[in-house]
Amino acid sequence: MIYWSSASIVSSMRFYKENLKSGGKRIDAKVGIYVPTGVAAFPNEVTHIPKSWAEIRFRDIRSYTFMTSGGHFAAMEEPQLLANDVYQFVQKVEK
Repeated sequence: MIYWSSASIVSSMRFYKENLKSGGKRIDAKVGIYVPTGVAAFPNEVTHIPKSWAEIRFRDIRSYTFMTSGGHFAAMEEPQLLANDVYQFVQKVEK
């Protein structure tokens, strides 16, 4: 509803149009990402990325946490779980 009432639905859908339609054939999909990365994998997310798949693209995964609950709107559904995961990720990166 927020997207519709703020007239930003088009920009919010751009990600899906550009990424899902291409079937992973975009040239930038083949480039490795080398920055420290944290993954919070929520079980009810639209698409789940197993750690083994994430490691193909993200070459410096410092934290991969499979959450017990939550989904696409994790910050609203499980704010404490997400906050704790972000906090522990930052601690790992700062060491």
